[in-house]
Amino acid sequence: MEAINDFLSALIPYTEWPMFILLIGGGLFLVFYSRFLPYRFFGHAIAITSGKYDDKNAQGDVSSFQALSAAVAATVGLGNISGVAIAIHDGGPGVVFWIWITALIGMCIKFYSCSLAIMYRGTDSDGKLQGGPMFYITQGMGPRAKPLATFFCICGLFGFLGVFTANQFTETFMSVVDPVETVYATSEFNWKLGIGIVLAVITSFVIFGGLTKIAKVASAIVPFMVLVYLVSVIVVMAMNTELIWPSLKMILTEAWNFKTVVTGGFWG
Repeated sequence: MEAINDFLSALIPYTEWPMFILLIGGGLFLVFYSRFLPYRFFGHAIAITSGKYDDKNAQGDVSSFQALSAAVAATVGLGNISGVAIAIHDGGPGVVFWIWITALIGMCIKFYSCSLAIMYRGTDSDGKLQGGPMFYITQGMGPRAKPLATFFCICGLFGFLGVFTANQFTETFMSVVDPVETVYATSEFNWKLGIGIVLAVITSFVIFGGLTKIAKVASAIVPFMVLVYLVSVIVVMAMNTELIWPSLKMILTEAWNFKTVVTGGFWG
């Protein structure tokens, strides 16, 4: 793990500006190219998600809501808490502003990504539909673009690893639950590895069930998870109402301090 961490740490400085330009610049291009379509048809997107246009005879294994739940489950998690906290710690409060901007622009990027995933789909050996960038790159751009699809898959091996989330969960669990922290400090047993194995076993029951199983579990858990997130944010803001406006001012003013934002903020 140390070797992987050192490799990624050494690689990050060479990817910061290209990533920033591709994300912000490419996202803005898609925003104007689509004539703000994802934002103008936001109500239509909600109607699709709610099942208004569901067709039992349509291709695919999951409903629109289940697909959304699976996507949210893979996107929202400990990273949205610990990741943002690390970003603010390293890059200052101005990082939050750019997280907002990339989220808004990311809506348009995701719109094109999901649309292409539906337009250019493939089938696996069982005849089930498969989609994603690795499929629409080769089927949309042709066989010559296969190296790009392969590159995406290799990057995905690192980008989708649950190591960061599992590590944050373990650290939080051991620091919050005092008996566990005490036993961990006095025991030779590798508690991090042990908790990681338990998490992997529990997760395997869902993942090995395929997309249908993942979608069903996600659609049951995600609404509750989103509700907990929303209520928690409201409670925190209600308990610190006097700090809301000063915090917003600090976020907006520090957003243009590119020295701290760029050097530390790419965690966000």
